[in-house]
Amino acid sequence: MFFARHFVLAFFLISFTAISAAAELNPDKWTPRDEDLRILEMRVEQYRLEDVLLTYQRKDVLLIPLGALSEILDLAVDVDPGSGIAQGFVIREDNTFYLDTSRKEVIIKGDTQTYTKHLVYVL
Repeated sequence: MFFARHFVLAFFLISFTAISAAAELNPDKWTPRDEDLRILEMRVEQYRLEDVLLTYQRKDVLLIPLGALSEILDLAVDVDPGSGIAQGFVIREDNTFYLDTSRKEVIIKGDTQTYTKHLVYVL
């Protein structure tokens, strides 16, 4: 149980990227350009998980789409970019995950936490 919760937190932070210099980045004014696109191959040790993973780079931060990542890792997290909501579970059904970008909060196993707008980009 302890591992699953921290896995989800780490997954959330890695997926959406925690930005150390958040004050100088304004997500409301950033639109990715063609030169921001990065094409990656996803591997874990010797296992290739995906041939192509489209990501964006913003300054020194790599932004990985949560929908693509959850599909590659076969996680039951559905992303609706139109509403800015992602929800589902990770590994087990009781490891629930809910992200609401309009309220800038994430709920993990019933525990609600807020985040700054510099942690999540809806593109």
